[in-house]
Amino acid sequence: MEKYFLNNIINKASKAVGHLIEICLFLVVVSLAIGSITEISARDSFLSTVKNEINFKNEIAAQSTIKEGKELTNQDLQMLKNDISYFKSLVSRVEALISLGAERKSQTLINIRENFERIAYKDEELIATSILFYFQRNLSHLSSDYLLAIAIMTCGAIGGSIGAMRNTSGFYWRSILFGLSSGFVVFLAIKGGKSVFLMQMQGQTIQFNPFSSGFLGFISGLFTEKVFDFLSTVTDSVFKKLKKVFEE
Repeated sequence: MEKYFLNNIINKASKAVGHLIEICLFLVVVSLAIGSITEISARDSFLSTVKNEINFKNEIAAQSTIKEGKELTNQDLQMLKNDISYFKSLVSRVEALISLGAERKSQTLINIRENFERIAYKDEELIATSILFYFQRNLSHLSSDYLLAIAIMTCGAIGGSIGAMRNTSGFYWRSILFGLSSGFVVFLAIKGGKSVFLMQMQGQTIQFNPFSSGFLGFISGLFTEKVFDFLSTVTDSVFKKLKKVFEE
């Protein structure tokens, strides 16, 4: 009797620990999704802000007037040119961050934004206790392609977990793996179909909308079985067409 009672306690404890690990894993996945989506969106918003400043100063320089109607002096024009040149260097830094990521802390968006605002923050003011801020700070050095992959795959994992909870009494780590897998498939599809999922195109920099992309990853995770059934159908159709071509 005592042995049965002890085994029962051990089984309940192991299940409780297992559920706790699953919950912690789910929270980590959610934090990664939020951090990556937020970072991608912040880069695009900041890039648009700087380019708007460049256009605004170019208009002032072209008109040779300021808001009060006074004519610009040569010194004023030179200051405008210096500001425009400086803002263009910031645009180049953000575009490099989007394409290649950051090798040093000074190349991250936080530090680029500080330079734009010309405010010298102390390290103490940049440290936050929020776990979401912690994840975003550790994702800030990655390129936007990496962040997009993380966002879509983690959203797929969230969708897979919710789908498992809808069908059963709880979710399992397998549902997260299936969601990550379906999210990876969606990431490949998005990168191969840029014209559908573009946020905007400015020069040579291409930004994908992280919100719609993440939502598509969530849907693919929520309906993982349907996604893989669809891929299986498409694959069978392609193989049949290829087979006919080779037989002819």
